Amino acid sequence: MADGMIIGHDNRYTDGTPVATDTDADPDFDARNVSDLRKYTLWRAAGKGQKYLYVDALTAKAVNTLGIRGHNLGTGEADVVVESSPGFSLSDQFNDSSLDPTNFGTSLAAAGSANELTTLIVSASTGAADAAIVYDKNLMGPRGLPWTLKNKSKVATSVASDALLMAYYQSAALPVVAAEATFLAKAFVTVSQSSTGDIHFTYLDGSAVRWFWDGSAWQNTTQTAYAGVLNTEYITHMINDGNSLVIQVWDSTETTLHATATVLWTSVAVEAGDAYGLFGWAYTDKLGSIHTSTLWEHTSFFNSTWTTRLAAFTPDSDGLIFRRLTSHTERFWRVGFNSATLPPEVAILILGARVDIPYSADAPIDLYDEGTQGPTLEDDSDELLGTTVTHKNRRLSFSVSTVERTFVFSDWQALWDDHLSDRKPIIIAIYPDDFPEAIWFMFPVPSYRWKTPLRIFPLVESIRLDLRGPKEIIPAEDVSP
Repeated sequence: MADGMIIGHDNRYTDGTPVATDTDADPDFDARNVSDLRKYTLWRAAGKGQKYLYVDALTAKAVNTLGIRGHNLGTGEADVVVESSPGFSLSDQFNDSSLDPTNFGTSLAAAGSANELTTLIVSASTGAADAAIVYDKNLMGPRGLPWTLKNKSKVATSVASDALLMAYYQSAALPVVAAEATFLAKAFVTVSQSSTGDIHFTYLDGSAVRWFWDGSAWQNTTQTAYAGVLNTEYITHMINDGNSLVIQVWDSTETTLHATATVLWTSVAVEAGDAYGLFGWAYTDKLGSIHTSTLWEHTSFFNSTWTTRLAAFTPDSDGLIFRRLTSHTERFWRVGFNSATLPPEVAILILGARVDIPYSADAPIDLYDEGTQGPTLEDDSDELLGTTVTHKNRRLSFSVSTVERTFVFSDWQALWDDHLSDRKPIIIAIYPDDFPEAIWFMFPVPSYRWKTPLRIFPLVESIRLDLRGPKEIIPAEDVSP
């Protein structure tokens, strides 16, 4: 019998907020359900094909275990893969790109330019027809993915119409040629500066009504968020936390906050699933000097480069999945499901750390301790009374003697403090090399207590677990690569 038991517990999907690339509108199937740790709340994709469940662990954290319980991935013939990313960041560190008329692009008269994932803006040539559009666009990802976008800009005194400093846009593409009104109408959240210097915060609601921040509240008439000054440098922010967008205007050194406002995404019009951060202008024969630059602090993983940490595999059934993978530390993680026949469903998704117990349990250990529970009553002749639902359950109790104190007061105590003390469930593998089918989803019995009986200085006399949990299908092929 091989030594060593494995406990999968620490879960990145409970560190952050799970986000799906494709979900149904029904909140019962929200991606956040995968961190619920109950089998009967689940995430369900809107359709088959490649889907991902992302999570931001908030800081770089280790992952070496995948566990899935309550799913249709076997029936749906889905490939499952684990990937990670350090995140994505695009920045030119506010390198001021001048938009002086002498530097305007001559081939874009009355047209415009869309620069994907760059920060240099080019514009219509001097004397171009009114309503030429110039903008810079960066794909930020779904609204639920956090990011920060900054823009540094100075609007010249000769500007004759609104200059858009920064905008949130939600559409697959901007028009190559468009009137200013069209451009602004499509900008769902904006920071703009007028020809008089006033700075406006606006958003467009689901009824196509534009709202303006007046310094303390949103109004549906034109309001000024901050009385700015032309030919003065400002830095504007848009900070997305996944639930709302914070809009700010700062001085040129980001030491003085002039104005700030917050709008919930539920208040903003919805046109498409992806968000685009952009800034630009509608030009009307501009003669003045304007400069701008962007700083994209993308604290999320959209547009990231992903590295496979667990090669794609297809579960052979809808039973419990428990896979070990090489430990890797990173902030952003995703589990992918490529379902051939059905929209993938997942109830409990554990992607995190594990405890490897480098000792054998004391003999004897009951690998299989199963029973049946249910409220069915019996009469005096042992005949069953009534019709009820029964279920089978498992118990697992074992001790490990003579354990090094360094292990007990590090890995083992962390398991208790962070998990078992709250009766959170774990996946435990009892000698997975020799008994790959003996892997169960369990939780501590109510009477369980964590103890550390010291023997001599470097040793603890014993550690003990007393667990119970439901009996379910445990396909050996889905235990570990």
